[in-house]
Amino acid sequence: MRLNISKKVFLLFVTLTSLTILVGCALYFGLRDLRVANGEVLVLRDFQFQIKELSAFQIGQEKLLASPEQTRFEKDFAKASQLLSRMKTFQANLGPEMRKKIETVETNLGYYRQAFTELFAKYQRDQLLHQRQWELGDTFLREIKSSDPGQQLALHEYFQRMQALFEKAHQQRDPGLLAAMREIGNEMVSRTDNAAIGKIVGAHQENAEAMYVNFLGMVDREDFLSDTAGHFHEFATETAREISALSRKRQDTLAWVIVSLSLFSVLLTGGLWWGVSRYFRGFLHHQRKAILAIEAGIYDYEAPATVPNDEIGDLTLFMKELAENLKESIEQVKSSEKEVRLAKEEWERTFDAIGDIVTIQDEDMRIIRVNHAGCQAFGAGPEALVGKHCYEMFRGEAAVCEGCPVSESIADFKPYSAEIEHPALGKIFWVSAAPVFDEGGELKRIIHFAKDITEVKKLEAQFLQAQKMEAIGRLSSGVAHDFNNILTCILGYSELLLLKEPGYPSWKEEVEVIKHAGEKAAALVRQLLTFSRRQQLDIRIVNVNDIITSLHKMMTRMIREDVVLDPRLEESVHNIKADPGQIEQIIMNLVVNARDAMPAGGRISIGTANVMIDKEYARLHVNMKPAAYVVITVADTGHGMSREVRERIFEPFFTTKQPGMGTGLGLATVYNIVKQHNGYIDVDSETGKGTTFRIIFPVTTEAAKAIERPAEPEESGRGNETILVVDDEPAILRMVVDSLSPLGYKLLGAASGEEALEVAEQFSGGIDLLLTDIIMPGMYGTELASRIVRRWPETRVLFMSGYLDAGGGESDIAVTEKNFLVKPVMPSSLMKKIREVFSQSGVQVDT
Repeated sequence: MRLNISKKVFLLFVTLTSLTILVGCALYFGLRDLRVANGEVLVLRDFQFQIKELSAFQIGQEKLLASPEQTRFEKDFAKASQLLSRMKTFQANLGPEMRKKIETVETNLGYYRQAFTELFAKYQRDQLLHQRQWELGDTFLREIKSSDPGQQLALHEYFQRMQALFEKAHQQRDPGLLAAMREIGNEMVSRTDNAAIGKIVGAHQENAEAMYVNFLGMVDREDFLSDTAGHFHEFATETAREISALSRKRQDTLAWVIVSLSLFSVLLTGGLWWGVSRYFRGFLHHQRKAILAIEAGIYDYEAPATVPNDEIGDLTLFMKELAENLKESIEQVKSSEKEVRLAKEEWERTFDAIGDIVTIQDEDMRIIRVNHAGCQAFGAGPEALVGKHCYEMFRGEAAVCEGCPVSESIADFKPYSAEIEHPALGKIFWVSAAPVFDEGGELKRIIHFAKDITEVKKLEAQFLQAQKMEAIGRLSSGVAHDFNNILTCILGYSELLLLKEPGYPSWKEEVEVIKHAGEKAAALVRQLLTFSRRQQLDIRIVNVNDIITSLHKMMTRMIREDVVLDPRLEESVHNIKADPGQIEQIIMNLVVNARDAMPAGGRISIGTANVMIDKEYARLHVNMKPAAYVVITVADTGHGMSREVRERIFEPFFTTKQPGMGTGLGLATVYNIVKQHNGYIDVDSETGKGTTFRIIFPVTTEAAKAIERPAEPEESGRGNETILVVDDEPAILRMVVDSLSPLGYKLLGAASGEEALEVAEQFSGGIDLLLTDIIMPGMYGTELASRIVRRWPETRVLFMSGYLDAGGGESDIAVTEKNFLVKPVMPSSLMKKIREVFSQSGVQVDT
């Protein structure tokens, strides 16, 4: 049978422990019994004394309410409770009956204190109720004096009878007297019409009944305290007598046990000690030899020929196996260290071989590690870069660059990418950042990639330039085609008019055809100016809901009966800064396109909404920032667009309509109007699923203002003012002069700015209006106007041009809608504009 070392040690341990415990217990209990016996007797004597103190405690309202009496009772009660708790610890010396008595005394002691506490509270309440009774009596007497003199004596007599019944009820403890007192009070209330006396009598009766109930409680608790104290005294005397007898008997028995166990323990412990020490000395000798051999690097340790058949023998053999395994492990560790070193070197070579800049950063955006490409880009070694912020190296600044993916990734714990230009390095990078987390999910590192895309952006710019040139070519061919058609009409009819005799019947109809063709040419020019963003804008604070509402009737007339117009306008949409006419043009263009996309009928939805653009959506649009915007949505249920068509819809002169059905400038114009207003445009469309356009404008906090209309000029357009007309085109100069001469104006003409100054100097009278082209050779019209107004301050100015060019020479006179006329100039609009200018207060000169 194999008896392992744990069992051997356990048996030895149990034997020695048992002997030690037996001897210790005998000594402990023998000595303790002596102390306990004496201590228990002292405790009982103290308890008897405290019970006497409690039973002798003087109970009375005057004494109990005195502070020293209360403090003495609390101290005596606390001592009695402590002594009773100590008595419970030596209950083993008592019989079951005595232990039950102790539990009963403990319970009654709690009731004793509760009764004392309640008695004290009732004494206090008695004082308050007596005080209340006197106050009500005084109040009642004062109220009697203020009542009807004829009733004062009767009321006073009732009050005396009530007081007498109350005192008698306390003395005799008779509740029937209280009922009689209430009847007298009710009778007294019924004999007087004084409501205050009725309230006082009711309060007096309630207070008297409360005093009576409280008095009965006081008497009950005083009797309980007196009886309970006597029981406590009897219990203490009986318990002391029984404990003394039991303690003497146990002391005799324990003395004999202690002597016997002590002799047996000494003999057994000596024998076990000799056997165990001999057994373990042999084991320790063999183990020491094995340890010394391993420390010396000798792993061929041989075990003894014979070993015990237990764990000591197993451990001796294990030392042999351990030496062999240790030798093998050392060789494996050396091999693993080599593999780790090679893997580290391979990772470092891979890290440095990456052509893009790669840095590892901490939560403060400080560089922890940088690859070889980063060192080359920054012109410094790793030791000079580690510990610095990435924005110090990339930008040479002390602040994070706007839109930095690293700061975004630290804030949101998500990967981010962005295109960022770093002027300090003269390069553009595509920057990516990705967070690295530890096992607990906490952010530990940020991996930062910066790819140099400077050359790519240059190639992209070249590609975009080529696209622009292609678009310009397409635009030129489209303009040439449309203008050739218009010019064919104008030149053809003009030649027919020259060939016909004067006074032929149909001359007016042919002139109308020429005029209509000219108007189409002017409309095409205006559309081109809008597309090129060179048309003057009338920027105001507007509300898109107001614009859409004002267009509703016009849009209803434009669509067919089989098309439903569905406005979905948000009630409290924010204001924007925009040219209301341009916004109208956007909406009308989109509605017309939606109508044409539904030849079989359908629904057009026009909606507005307030939106808050977040970072994710803003990244999809160039230069868009997260902020508040207003969205105009135009959606249709038409045939939709394919991806190829959708990618080209904003190109000029690109159209999917039949020849003669559209110019191809509609959506290109919409796109450019949106960009002129710093807005954005999105389009969603699939073949067979309709199209949705979203126009996004930035919000303004300013309030929308009513549109100011200039005063209507005189209908006739006639006048007697002097006008200096300046234009480098002789035909236009002649047309203007021919148009205004019949209206009574004095006209002066000039073909350039220099000639206009000479004419003005030579003219003896005053010049009321300068009507000048802006773009002219030599001197721009704006510069001419500035010089004319400084020389003749009363002169008004009206500019003409095919488009508004803000860079047209140096001038301190602003070109605005009020003093600007768009070419081609029609005589009717020219006459109206001149009278409008004369109705204004004067020329505004910038200072």
